[in-house]
Amino acid sequence: MLKLIKIKKLIENLEISCTYSPSVQTYNLTTRFMTDESKPIQLAGGGCIWLAADGAIGEIEFIFPKIVQKPNEIRANQYVIGIPAFELTTPKYDNSFIQVLEEGIIIWLNEQAEIELSIRSEHIEFLISNNQLCGVLIKDVTIIL
Repeated sequence: MLKLIKIKKLIENLEISCTYSPSVQTYNLTTRFMTDESKPIQLAGGGCIWLAADGAIGEIEFIFPKIVQKPNEIRANQYVIGIPAFELTTPKYDNSFIQVLEEGIIIWLNEQAEIELSIRSEHIEFLISNNQLCGVLIKDVTIIL
């Protein structure tokens, strides 16, 4: 699990890009924190997360993920703006999947009924429950044909 360790102030552009390539059924989220030194964390369901040295997410990629289409009913108890940093406590996300929404997607690492905190960074939201990253809501996905 990825435990939230801090929220940094959002003072500059994150250079976030989220793409979907239907020909290879791949979802890819990248930020400016992705470097050659980022450490990969393998996820169930064809996914991988790369964490930068400071705990920021550099990239999330899912190849041929499980896809669910249902309405967005996510309501967080609290919203903040910033850049989350995480530490790996255990590499255990057994039920990762993509939820396709009208306005974007949610990458679920561990679907939760109650989201305690949503950390907004530009057009994405990191969904936190029990101080753990459980999902990422992305509102701007570019389709690559």
